[in-house]
This record gives sequence, C-alpha cells and structure tokens, in this order.
Amino acid sequence: MAMSMQTKDQLRETMKKLRAALSATERDKLSTAACHNLAELLDKLGQPKRAILGYLALPGELNIDQLLYSWKGTNYTVGIPVVSGSELIPCLLPAPDEMRRGRFNLREPLPEKVVALPLAEIGCIIMPGLAFDRRGYRLGYGKGYYDRFLSRFTIQPLLVGMAFDFQLCDHIPADAHDIPVDYLVTPSGSFQTSKLNAK
Repeated sequence: MAMSMQTKDQLRETMKKLRAALSATERDKLSTAACHNLAELLDKLGQPKRAILGYLALPGELNIDQLLYSWKGTNYTVGIPVVSGSELIPCLLPAPDEMRRGRFNLREPLPEKVVALPLAEIGCIIMPGLAFDRRGYRLGYGKGYYDRFLSRFTIQPLLVGMAFDFQLCDHIPADAHDIPVDYLVTPSGSFQTSKLNAK
C-alpha cells in the first residue's frame, strides 16, 4: 500500500480508520488466518528454544489469543508484556479469569497472578503495530514502549510483526533507534523482511 508520503501521525489515523471499517466477523476471520500463518512460520523456523512473548489484542488488532493459549502448557513458555510506568515488563500468560484491564485498556494479570519472565528467557517476540514496511520497520501508537523494551536485550530475540494486509506500506520513516522485525505475518501469508534478506 503506497502511503509513504504521509507523516507518522497521518499514517496512524489512516490505519485506525481502515481497521475500524472491518466488521467483527471479518476481523475474526482474518485473525484466524493470521494465526494459522504464524503457527506455520514458527513451525518452519523450528520451535524457539526460549519463551515466546506474544500480546493480547486491543480492539481492532489481529487477535492471537487462541493461538497463545493453545501453546500454553505445551513445549512453549508463553508470556505477554505488561505496562509499568514507561516500560514494558514481560510476564507469564495468565488464565483468562486471572486478568484485569490495565493502562490503555490492555489486559494484564491480576497483581497476585504476575509471574515475571526474565529477558534472557525470551527467544521470540510477536508484536502488533498500526503499520509495517517490507524492511520490517514498525509504526506503533507513538509511545515508544516497544522501542525501549527491545533496547534492553543483549541478544536480540526473533521479532515477528502481525498485521492485516492493508497495514503493509512501502516505507515508514525510521529513526536510528528503531529496530525492524525479522518476519511479517498477515492473513494472506508470511515473509522475511529485508532486514533478514540483507544479511
């Protein structure tokens, strides 16, 4: 999708409107297809030897809840990020009835159910975004949470971006501190970004 002339803020508004235009039925169907492609990608790459950090979708985002819970209790250790001040803190995925709504209306564990997930144990991070380009650069909500979180890793985990097909753009303005994802997964498939193709 050619939207490279838009500023980041303009692109955010465009993508929010496109997401909002999807019906709940369409979003569920596309989420199911994207989950299938994500599971297939990770299977092809080989099971991560460390934990997977996923996300619990906000309204409008591709929903991968079902896949995360299907992994929980298998050979995968599954976590989610929790907002704490200006940082993301990784913790183990709790049961659905052990959560509450936290900052930005994100689902998070009840305080007594929080189990920390050490950074060194995370081998793969699956993240949503408002838009991605084929280099792997991500446009988030503008708060910088993932940027700060990713900068804390000594060894960078495998990074996977989740997006509707219309969220793929020709070019997203990137700053020096931005870290691109390695793979992008959409309802129609998955592919390596040029970050990996250039290696």
